[in-house]
Amino acid sequence: MGKRLLGLDFESTWTQPVNTEATLITEIGAILVDSDDMNNPLAVQSQFLWSEDYPNSPKELVELTGLTDDILSEFGVHPSVALNNLLKLMAKADYIVAHNGNEFDKPLLAAELARHGLAMPAVPWLDTKTDVPYPKRIKTTKLTHLCAEHGFALGGAHRALFDTQGML
Repeated sequence: MGKRLLGLDFESTWTQPVNTEATLITEIGAILVDSDDMNNPLAVQSQFLWSEDYPNSPKELVELTGLTDDILSEFGVHPSVALNNLLKLMAKADYIVAHNGNEFDKPLLAAELARHGLAMPAVPWLDTKTDVPYPKRIKTTKLTHLCAEHGFALGGAHRALFDTQGML
């Protein structure tokens, strides 16, 4: 048995640069895999987060993700429910893996957990944007370009579960 990797991606109420005081998570995409068998997920979490105090989604984010306020309010669960589900998955992982995780996902998650009185687990993080030694022929570490370099199209770009799957 290899290491358990939890691939993770978030969509949120805003994009880069992340302002952790104002940005809220709107979608969690998480896939737990064994590094020896990456094609057979052990567990998957795909949840929308929504609360009545969430701000209206900016037009540019709706265009980017396709996530409208109506979708989030109808299908979303309270952030504390989704975060507790995520913490259960994180507890089973040897590593958290995220693309651009150091700049976006990790600080966003830490702030969101703190807002709900929850602690960040002491699981090490790997950032596939900065921690992977890419060959010199790779000119960009943008996820859609990396997927193309590996011979597949990233379906549903800027949707958390699909971005996680492509990153893994």
